[in-house]
Order: sequence, then C-alpha cells, then structure tokens
Amino acid sequence: MTPGTAEWWRARLEDAARDPAVPAAALHLLDDGGPDALSMRRLAAALGTTARSLYRDVGRRDEVVAEVVDHVLGEVRLDHAVVGWRQGAESHARELRRVLGDHPAVVPLLADDPLGGPNATAWREHGVGLLRDAGARPELAGHGHLVLCRFVIGCAPTDGEVADGADRDEVFDLGLTSLLDGLGARLPRPHLD
Repeated sequence: MTPGTAEWWRARLEDAARDPAVPAAALHLLDDGGPDALSMRRLAAALGTTARSLYRDVGRRDEVVAEVVDHVLGEVRLDHAVVGWRQGAESHARELRRVLGDHPAVVPLLADDPLGGPNATAWREHGVGLLRDAGARPELAGHGHLVLCRFVIGCAPTDGEVADGADRDEVFDLGLTSLLDGLGARLPRPHLD
C-alpha cells in the first residue's frame, strides 16, 4: 500500500498503536533542521525509543512523512464564514501559504504525497466546495482546486530568492489574482464575484 493514499489512511487510522506523538516529533525535527533532519534514527531518539522499535511500530520514513504532511494540513484553518467563492478561494490559498510559511521544510515533502489523509481531505473538500457552490462543474472544481494548491505550494515561502529581486508577496498576489481571474472566467456568469 502506498503511504498517503486513502486506502493507506483507512488502515492507518484503524491501527490502535498509532501514536500522535510521532508526526509531532517528526515535524519538530523538520522545523528545526530542514528536510534532511528527518531520519528514523533521529526520530527514535526524539521519542526516547530505538530505531528498530520505531520501524516496527510506525513503519518506513515515507509513512512518517505522510503523517507529517497531514498533521501540517490540520493546522490550516478552514474559513466557512466567507461570502463568495473568490473571497473564499483567496482565504483558502492564503491560509495554506501561512501554514507552509510556518513549516517550510514540509514544502518539498508535499510534491510526492497523495494527500489522502483526513486533514488533507477536509482541506480539499472545502476548496472544491467553494468552486462547486459557485456553479463549477465537478471536473472544473477539482482541477481548479488542484491548480490553486500547486500554485500555493510553488510559491510557498522558502529560503530561496525570487527572480530579479521581486517582492515575494507581490509575486504571490499577482499570481493568485491571475489564477482566480482565470477560474472566475470559467464559472457561470452569475458567480463572477
């Protein structure tokens, strides 16, 4: 079973031995030392156990990564009070960016994760729902949310520089506005807000 998929998560959530301290400790290692800091040996030490015991109880590193990614997405606040799809989608994108800014070492881990965990699912359903409520067909809503998600991940604050010394926030604002304009042009006319 591939870690991070819906099938993997179903089995993982049914596992009574699943320890919520594991993704929290792994995230702490990532936040302190970057993506290369997460090893099973370091994680075992942080949890006060052995690597052998950790492999037996938790599984492989990619399984820990799937839990960390979903743990981080659980920090995204879903704003159900916004009015209008555009305000909601903008809030949705900015909130993900805020959380990724708090945990930049997680950004590269998102590229390979299927995002099938419970927090990722809630976040995706919220974003897709914003577009569906505006009249988007299911395919457009799903693809639109995926594009929005990938845009935010691609613009997530990291240690890298923005080309030509441009202001990172201005670049993000321009991209987000352009993306939302494009999505808005594909929605039924009464929902162009």
